[in-house]
Amino acid sequence: MHFAQKSFLIVITFFLACLSKSAIAVDNRTCDLKELDSKKYARAYGPFDYTNSIHYKEKLPIVEVAHFNKNVERLVSGMTGSLAGDIGYTLHAFPNHHKALLAMSKLQKRYSSEHDFTAIYPKRYTATCYFKRAIYFQPRDAVSRMLFAIHLHQSKKLKLAEQQYKGAIKIAPNNPEFHYNIGLLYADLGDLEKAKEHAEIAYSHNYPLPGLANKIKKLEKM
Repeated sequence: MHFAQKSFLIVITFFLACLSKSAIAVDNRTCDLKELDSKKYARAYGPFDYTNSIHYKEKLPIVEVAHFNKNVERLVSGMTGSLAGDIGYTLHAFPNHHKALLAMSKLQKRYSSEHDFTAIYPKRYTATCYFKRAIYFQPRDAVSRMLFAIHLHQSKKLKLAEQQYKGAIKIAPNNPEFHYNIGLLYADLGDLEKAKEHAEIAYSHNYPLPGLANKIKKLEKM
């Protein structure tokens, strides 16, 4: 092979290697939010909106049939590789895929810290980043905000959770589940008055779970 041809192939190979590396690199400080605005979205397929009825009907089955079945959702096994890989791909195509966001949150909780999670899956965002990307991508998606709030609540980041619960309620003020969950948060914070306020709204809409009422009773006895 001619020297010039060899040199050309070496340059092309190096370029493709760099391109491949940049395509899978993630930044858990910025969560690469601006990437979602790009007209040339990395790896091409998406981003699609989980709350958009057309996207849900026409695009979602293509993703889920290959990457997000019941075993992935329940964290039993991946379809094409690791669980994080299939959930991550799903969230790449549908940044606000509610079930995939919840699955990623549960998967990360198997590890003692975000650092441990990213050490095992260096090519994946933390659950926090996936939630931030979902909200950045579709700010009016109240369910994504509530799921993020629950993730933060379970992670003992109570004040940050409060912000997200409030954001969800601002979008959907009559959703009893949102009021129930922020009521649980206020009970955990020891704020009996606010816990009762949101419990009243939740139960006035016939919310079925008694957990918040039970927590309020315990606070009243203290």
